[in-house]
Amino acid sequence: MTAEEPMPLKRMNTPTAKKLEGLVSMHQDLRYVMQLTHAAVELITNKDCSDNLLLQTYWSAALNAYARPFKDGVRQEQLKPDIFSGISGAPETHDYFMKQRDKLIAHSVNPFEEVGVGVFVSPEGKVVGTGELAAQLVATSVEGFRDLNQMAKIGTEDLMKKIEKQRELLVAEASKMSPNELRKLENVRFTAPEPSRAGDSRAKSPKTKGATKPKA
Repeated sequence: MTAEEPMPLKRMNTPTAKKLEGLVSMHQDLRYVMQLTHAAVELITNKDCSDNLLLQTYWSAALNAYARPFKDGVRQEQLKPDIFSGISGAPETHDYFMKQRDKLIAHSVNPFEEVGVGVFVSPEGKVVGTGELAAQLVATSVEGFRDLNQMAKIGTEDLMKKIEKQRELLVAEASKMSPNELRKLENVRFTAPEPSRAGDSRAKSPKTKGATKPKA
């Protein structure tokens, strides 16, 4: 191997590695929230609010990504709301955003969305057709997006401390292995799954081929 060639990333399948995978995944979610909320604030402050669809997309995606680290799932790790303890107003703000996510995205019946149907009646009292009126919360204010950004930032800072600690533990664990054992480890490889497997859980997904560069 020359100095120019990248070193292969060898997969560790120990509990220590699995925990680190979960922490990194959650950190990516919250970084995504920060990117979305920043983009939304830019959109609003630049007076370009005519694109309500884009703003609604930012809002929905940000709420969904924010909630993922706090929800039970295939990950072996999850964030606890107690990371906000001691920060004035943060626990209440977190609870508000989690409820917003559940109401706006997970539940079809909620106080932020309403549809009314009826009939048009002429002055003579005759029905001339039907009509519908729909209303829903598209997004939030600049302050709301900024609050969600700050909540995500608190989460990323907490996760980075845990990630750094877990990285140290993984290095210590792998350092106990012999050079031969390390060389025999499989390289980390990923490929996008077939569209037909989109509904499968990660645990049921087959091993993938095709190496990719590790993210920094």
